Amino acid sequence: MQIIRDIEAFSSKEYIVASDGSFDGVHLGHRHILDSVLLGASNSGGHSMVITYSPHPRLVVDSQLDFGILSTVEEKAFLLDRMGFDFLAVIAFTKEFSKIPADEFLEQYIYGKLCVNELCIGYNHAFGNMRKGNFESAKQHGKLNVIRMDELKVSSQKVSSTIIRELICKGDVQKAVELLGHAYVVIGESMDGRRILVDRSKLLPPEGRYVAYVDGTLSEVIVDSKTLLLNKQMDTNPVIEICSRIV
Repeated sequence: MQIIRDIEAFSSKEYIVASDGSFDGVHLGHRHILDSVLLGASNSGGHSMVITYSPHPRLVVDSQLDFGILSTVEEKAFLLDRMGFDFLAVIAFTKEFSKIPADEFLEQYIYGKLCVNELCIGYNHAFGNMRKGNFESAKQHGKLNVIRMDELKVSSQKVSSTIIRELICKGDVQKAVELLGHAYVVIGESMDGRRILVDRSKLLPPEGRYVAYVDGTLSEVIVDSKTLLLNKQMDTNPVIEICSRIV
């Protein structure tokens, strides 16, 4: 998968099917949309793209918000690459960017700079200044084929990043994993081979011991504030997939 950070330099003559959003956690509700993108790209013989933002828009719009993210860009890239996406476009989200009108965002960024032909939109997705853009306004663009996806529920429960954050904060990682559709992914920086420093904006579960896969091997990790302690030495920055809490 190619990660596009300089969207001004991007160009493509291929048919591109995409979806845009924060995709924090890349959970089952997101995957409902993302699977549609992959299917659309496969059926059209084109390419699949996810468009996301860094930092998380809510952290920019409300700087006072006490808010932990479920996925860094690197973690999203890991999950999306595993799903089989061709492109991940990362747009730098600033207060200036947030003021771009919805129609201008579609024309200049989605259709113009990122060459998108088909756009999959979640049932409640909003975009542009004051979040005035939605499925109906996107349909009026005229140059994009726009598809709206219905809400997904798991065992009659709504799936959202907010609900998953609440579960992680309580230490109920096992339930969070059910709604994510995958283990809770953490990619940090190795300090000494065993202690992993995590991005300060990343949400970690409460301190304690957890069952986790470390670079694909079943193991155990200890959450200690903003670090994870591994039970064995690692030479590189590992991918840690937390599954459940050890009581």
